[in-house]
Parts: sequence; C-alpha cells; structure tokens
Amino acid sequence: MKYNLLSIFKDIAQIDLGELSPFGVDELWEWTLFNRKSSYLNETLNIHEWSGVPVEGRSTPLDQNMEIEGDYLLLDYIGHQPSINLRHLDTLMELAIEMLAPGGIFNVFTTIQIPVIKGRIPDMRALIMYKETDPDTIESERFFIDELQTIFTGLNQSNFNSLVSKARECVIKYKENGLEKDKAYNIVHGIKIVYQTLDFNDIEDLVDEVLDHISGYIGNKELWIYK
Repeated sequence: MKYNLLSIFKDIAQIDLGELSPFGVDELWEWTLFNRKSSYLNETLNIHEWSGVPVEGRSTPLDQNMEIEGDYLLLDYIGHQPSINLRHLDTLMELAIEMLAPGGIFNVFTTIQIPVIKGRIPDMRALIMYKETDPDTIESERFFIDELQTIFTGLNQSNFNSLVSKARECVIKYKENGLEKDKAYNIVHGIKIVYQTLDFNDIEDLVDEVLDHISGYIGNKELWIYK
C-alpha cells in the first residue's frame, strides 16, 4: 500500500519526545534518507561519500500529495550525527526484530526509533520513557538479547509454557556469568516494550512471565531467578 508522506511526517512531528530531540515536518523532509523503492528521493540530497550522511538537505518543498510505499516503516534518528532514516520492512515481525537488533533501541547512539504501521504511528509513550530513563548501556549484553529473541519469536499456540522455561534457563545461564538482576530486568523490559508498542500481545504476555521470574513477582519462591 501507499501512504501520504506529509501525513506521516506530521504525525511524527507531533510526538512528544520529552527530553529527546524534536522533529519538524520541514526538517524531516529536508534531511530524511529513504531506502528501497523510495530511494530515488535521495537524489535531491547531497550525501557525504564515506559516511553516507547528508551534508546538504533538499531545497524543494514537499509535495502535499507525495506517497510512499510500505505498510511497515521504521524511522531511525541518531542525534549526534545527526541522521534520519526512514526504512521499509516487509512484515511487522521484521519491524520488531529490527528494533531489537544491534542498531535498535538498546544502542546508546540511537536516539529514538519510530515505527510507522500502515501509515500510522503507534502509542510511543512507553518506548520514549524507556529511552529517557534507562541508565545502563546494555548493548554489551548482545548475546543475551539475541538468545532471548530467538526464544520469544518462536512462540506459537502450543508452546507458551515451554518457552517460559527456556527463557528462564537463559536468564539463569547469564546470571551465572555475572548478569545482575537490574540489568537483566532492564533488558527484558525493553524487549517487552517493543512488542507492546507493536501490539504483539501474545509475545508481550510471554515476556511478562519472564519479568515475573526475574523480579520475584510470583508466589512460588522456587521459581525466583534472583533470591
């Protein structure tokens, strides 16, 4: 499907990013890099040869009727460069995986990621709060994140309980290698927020179970991972 680009930019510009850098529609159009079927729009940018970052923005105004193709888009904003990328993903699950990949929400250099689902922006409040308040640089636990992701994305209608056990065993393994309770909780909580933002309710429930085992928010103390 195709969606009106001006409408998408307006919705992004209206998001309350709190302490994170705000966007304006004009800035988004002037500096955004596009990929795949929309990459022809980059011809109006002056892009630095080695870094791939625009050094001179578009000078022509945005056509109010311009459309962009893609049901699943992800806007990446890296404030220190700065750079803005609007990328096309094929499925909603690919969007979730991309947000939890090395360049995603856990990356200290990624200021914010904004998913665009069928032309609309989901509720961003939990994700913005997480990026603002998480005190740890947890990308160093990439193997832990990836292992949990493999477990969570394997959910189907019959394996919920077995995946809770696998995820619990995964946390225990990394705990024995020195992963502290607060960092484990922050990582799993960040994963939960991505699936919550994208309305993967079943996976969110699975991740919540793992959070309960980490925090001790269950009656059976034998299942507590951290005593």
